[in-house]
Amino acid sequence: MILEAVALQVKPGLEDEFEAAFRQASSLVASIRGYLSHDLHRCLEVQGKYLLLVQWETLEAHTIGFRRSPQYQQWKALLHHFYDPFPGVEHFEPVILVESRDRQTPMHPLLEFRDETRLRQALTHCSYLNENPGETEDNERLEFLGDALLTFLSAEYLYRCDPAMAEDEMTRRRSALVNEQQLAQFAIAVGLDVRLRLSKGAAQEGGYTNENLLSSAFEAVVGAYYLDQGDIEAVRPLVEELFISVSETLVMSGSIIDAKNRLQEWVHLHVGAITPVYATVKSGGLDHAPEFAAKVHIADRLVGEGWGRSKKEAEKQAAEDALARLKQRGLL
Repeated sequence: MILEAVALQVKPGLEDEFEAAFRQASSLVASIRGYLSHDLHRCLEVQGKYLLLVQWETLEAHTIGFRRSPQYQQWKALLHHFYDPFPGVEHFEPVILVESRDRQTPMHPLLEFRDETRLRQALTHCSYLNENPGETEDNERLEFLGDALLTFLSAEYLYRCDPAMAEDEMTRRRSALVNEQQLAQFAIAVGLDVRLRLSKGAAQEGGYTNENLLSSAFEAVVGAYYLDQGDIEAVRPLVEELFISVSETLVMSGSIIDAKNRLQEWVHLHVGAITPVYATVKSGGLDHAPEFAAKVHIADRLVGEGWGRSKKEAEKQAAEDALARLKQRGLL
């Protein structure tokens, strides 16, 4: 790791404008390959003085990757006119690292890979490949594998938790444990949000806080960790630690019962032991922000349609549409 340190002196009276411009510029540096994190600190003793600290994987990630990028030209246009005098830049390498007790990006055993290239792939969004042709694979296949593992592990965890738990309650709880919002929280808990590898467009549109991208990355990391360790037993204690961290109130809340599960329950009660069938296709959007369309059928009959920024969101909306139609007909 390389630390870039810059002391910035902002022209008098422009501090608020500078801080607003810096917030806008932050996504530019965050989109660079080899970027790790950055912080801006305001000096208490000297008006208008700031300290910028940026962590890079290598020196070249800053001096070549960032300085020779189109993003750097935008960075200059946004910020350089605020400085007087113009600052110098210094780079430092670590000697002693002390882990803070309240560190916001905790290291977690989930990130301790034997083969770091698996983790790298798991954190690589498809949009990143368009700007970095040297990268060969994104995380979508790993996401597929991780989704299957989490579905199984959450079901097994709930099955063991309470022998008296009924099937419909286990279904609700599993939905709470592995829905998009909860998986995004798991991703943040293990520090994946600051490690996502996104295109500059995805980063500028808030990709580092996007629940869909975070939940997908978490699924991909689970899949990658399983392949890295070669044993599901290595994955189980890691995900169960996160499952346990979910409060009973959240798990039992009726508001978080997924629409797909509500539709499935209605079908079992009123139609029989069949499963709604979803057909989902990409319908447009950009590479880093695709759009999907979904249709849901019950016994070959179209009952709902939906659209979303992910397949899961589109299918959820299709289920919501089906439930709304059932309610209109007085069947729900």
